[in-house]
Amino acid sequence: GRTVPTVTGESPAFARAYVKFLRSQNFNMIRMTHDSQAWFDACDELGMMVYQGQYASPLGSDPGKKRPPADLISSVEVYKSLFRTYARHPSIMIYILSNELPTSGTRGKAFHEFLSKAHQELKAWDNTHLYIGNAGYGEGREGDVCDVHRYWGWYYNSFLTYYNLRDPYLYNHLGEGWTEAAYDEDAGDVAAKKSAKKTTSSSAVTRVRQDHLQPLTFSECVGNFTGPLGEYNIIMRKQLGAQLNWTGHSAHQREEALEYQSFMAQQAAESFRRLRPINPRLSGLMPFTILFSNWSGIASFEQMKAKPVAAAMARAYQPVLLSWELWTPQVFAGAAIHPVAHVINDREEMTDLIDAHILYELTDSKGASFLKAEIPLRDLPYYQTHSERLTLILPKELATGVYHLSGRVFATGKEVSNNSIDVFIAGKEWSRSEDAMPGKSLALYDPRGQTGAALKKLGIFYAPLKDLQNLPDPPTTIVIGEEDSDQKLNATSLKAFIARGGRVLCLRQDTERGNLDWLPEAVTFFHQSPNSLTYPPAARPFAANMHINPERPGHPLFRGLERRHFYSWSDYTSWDQTKPGFPAIYPVTSGFKLDRPASLAHTAILADYDRGLEGVALCEMFSGKGTVLLCGFDLVRRVGLDPIADRLLANLIHYSQTPQGHEIHPEIIDPIEWGNYASERGLINGPQYGLVVNADWVRPETNPSARPLTQEEGAWNTRPGDQFVPHGRRLLGPYGYSTGSSLKDLQPASAVADGFFWARIPAAKSKVVTLVSNPAKTNAQIAMVVGDQTAGMATSIPAGQTISVSAPLPPGATNICVHFSGSKALVLLKTSFE
Repeated sequence: GRTVPTVTGESPAFARAYVKFLRSQNFNMIRMTHDSQAWFDACDELGMMVYQGQYASPLGSDPGKKRPPADLISSVEVYKSLFRTYARHPSIMIYILSNELPTSGTRGKAFHEFLSKAHQELKAWDNTHLYIGNAGYGEGREGDVCDVHRYWGWYYNSFLTYYNLRDPYLYNHLGEGWTEAAYDEDAGDVAAKKSAKKTTSSSAVTRVRQDHLQPLTFSECVGNFTGPLGEYNIIMRKQLGAQLNWTGHSAHQREEALEYQSFMAQQAAESFRRLRPINPRLSGLMPFTILFSNWSGIASFEQMKAKPVAAAMARAYQPVLLSWELWTPQVFAGAAIHPVAHVINDREEMTDLIDAHILYELTDSKGASFLKAEIPLRDLPYYQTHSERLTLILPKELATGVYHLSGRVFATGKEVSNNSIDVFIAGKEWSRSEDAMPGKSLALYDPRGQTGAALKKLGIFYAPLKDLQNLPDPPTTIVIGEEDSDQKLNATSLKAFIARGGRVLCLRQDTERGNLDWLPEAVTFFHQSPNSLTYPPAARPFAANMHINPERPGHPLFRGLERRHFYSWSDYTSWDQTKPGFPAIYPVTSGFKLDRPASLAHTAILADYDRGLEGVALCEMFSGKGTVLLCGFDLVRRVGLDPIADRLLANLIHYSQTPQGHEIHPEIIDPIEWGNYASERGLINGPQYGLVVNADWVRPETNPSARPLTQEEGAWNTRPGDQFVPHGRRLLGPYGYSTGSSLKDLQPASAVADGFFWARIPAAKSKVVTLVSNPAKTNAQIAMVVGDQTAGMATSIPAGQTISVSAPLPPGATNICVHFSGSKALVLLKTSFE
């Protein structure tokens, strides 16, 4: 399936080649959408375990997961007939009764009761196999395995969520037939559950809970569905918000999508194995992602071409795994780092590691070695883990660059594992230039004293402000320290100061207690954590996150910095996986949003993040003759630790004191190719503009005769051979996303919508021209106007045609707003100023 032609996909040769490749990448168990004797035979021959059974509703029930079968005995007999055909295949280890059935309400109760009884009957009939009752959603209540589907690497954009799995009582029920409601009905079990979480070493709790602990598997997770071209497959209803979350407006979507897919899969798999000493229930996971480039039309497995994620999984699934735990990925030369080397012995021979040692080395991009040492290991029994915390003093003379910390594990003289991680190290030349070190004209309001101490470390001089009542005149630059925007701030004085030409740099504030009434534009701070277990998330965007998107990479604030520098930052809490909580690695911890779309006329969004880039990390608000920089980055606590945080803070200080570069809107000289993020130059920051990315199908190279697909026919997971890529933008008006990143039209009953954008253009331009396509089967209309002009004349776009629409520009205009109104079916392709 999955767009592979049936004649190819069901052939024994294809099945053997596919399974052989996966075994070579250290995969040891797979699941198939439907039964196939050719595939079962290949798994038998090549030693690939299988978990198999019913992929949807229980056997004998109506389609659509509406209700369970009316006749339990008849359904069980059908299961027996199916499982009898499995008996001759030793590769099939686990039987599945259903997949992702509802667990709440009337339907949930009915399915639960049916599956529980069916499991009892089948277990009595054949107790030589394990059973999963409701794959993904049942959490073991109707079977032997607590199986879970959690796309933490998709919906959250944070691999840290996996560290919730340190709790051995997570996703665990209280025995056969129990439901979550039972916790409320039996106070004794409630007390046992709470006590177990607080004192897991209690023998009484262990005695109460021990029989109920099941092996825990994640048989679907990670997501990150890339297409045949490498970039994310933009099925707009499901993938668009997530794509923007992961790779933002990067000009290198293909490379970064494949890199992030690999990163998330490896983090999930390695953490699952690395956390096993803390939670022995962890028994395996299957990253449901797209491992191969080509599917549609292929004639052989050789045409599929594995993506980099396959190699990442091969590393994570090494029978003996060396896994590095390092929470300071960006440091200065001369610093000490403390990586933990975890060695997990799951060797297929099921034997101990004897006479083992680790050889580790730090090298630069050219392979030159700077640190090298050997660590002896005690003999490591099978299915056990050894963790070694290292102290590496980085040489002071290292030049700025990305370095590789690699390690190899040897046992009885043979290499049995290897793995590496990257570390960004800033050398002496990283130090700021003189123009980034302002003088005493800088004023700092810093009641807590932490920001002032950080600035002194950076060599930045300032004059302290005791209060903000009598502000400097003529206006200068004021910095409000992190978490220092308190109730003592005088909103009237600050607003007047800004209007006169003053500049205010407001660093990260406490989202609960901060006083921001003085801001020129109203904002709302976020409070939800990406580390929360709630699934899908209860609210979005998150207050904190990684993979921050610089909207204007060439802006002075990002001088010396690259997009990759904003993925994750160094932890300042000395965290490791044995400690409670989570590491402090999110670059942004106080994200916010603009309350009114009208604020975009006076605000430059400089960095954003999260689902659909709805969260603002950094912006500049323009009011009167002055500006306010509002920052959500977690900077001060990292000064001296993370060179990227140091550089960004220094850039913020310098930029706030210089007259150059303060522009509200991106400068547009070349034509805008809508949907091409590099060409758009940060014009569209989120849903408030009403212009959503349009994505079109791309014909697969391996299937030149393939029938074109519409967006409605595309699928991010079941049609991996059909790629959709951004091409233009459509009018959608007010829109948003679900907490799981699905696109939501907030006015679905309307066939027309509005959209707009702001831009800075040369003064000599006299008109704006937009190329508009109508892919619909009926004629459609659009109107385009500029600024405060009255509604323009609507232009009719014939069905299936593309024409140009133009509108005059006000004489000498530089900062302009272009507004569109028309059919949601139309696609804006290109806009130019002439």
